[in-house]
Amino acid sequence: MLLFLACASPAALSPQDSLVLHTPQFTDVSVSCDADAAKWHFTAETDSWTGNGQVILSADGNYVEAHSLRSKAADANGAWDQLSLDLSIMADWRNASPGSSTAFNCLTPGLSGILRVFEVDGSTEADCRAFAETSWSRWNTGYSCDIPLEEPS
Repeated sequence: MLLFLACASPAALSPQDSLVLHTPQFTDVSVSCDADAAKWHFTAETDSWTGNGQVILSADGNYVEAHSLRSKAADANGAWDQLSLDLSIMADWRNASPGSSTAFNCLTPGLSGILRVFEVDGSTEADCRAFAETSWSRWNTGYSCDIPLEEPS
């Protein structure tokens, strides 16, 4: 936590500025998969600084991948945070690596996911969005989110 806060040291704030920290909530979330490039792309924006986030993927509740969703840009005063993650799709699931690649392709049957962000402490879940076909509550994975990711109209 200290390293993250060091990026917004008091010297970076002008005297009239103040931190706008509160429990971060998603303001925008995007999930896309490019089969030709064999890549997943996840982005999220929040209304306050985060302690980063996580992308959870599974198609059956037994094999579950957890990937770090990292902050890539943030407001100096804490008013917003932008997070992103790119995952390469591996042909062999044994070659999948947390934070860089996944065993799940764009058309994996039953694939479901959760995007979640943490408060600045890096461990308290602040907000989440679930996407795809399955309710995580029916799996015994320890992960849950009842807020669906809205699909663009």
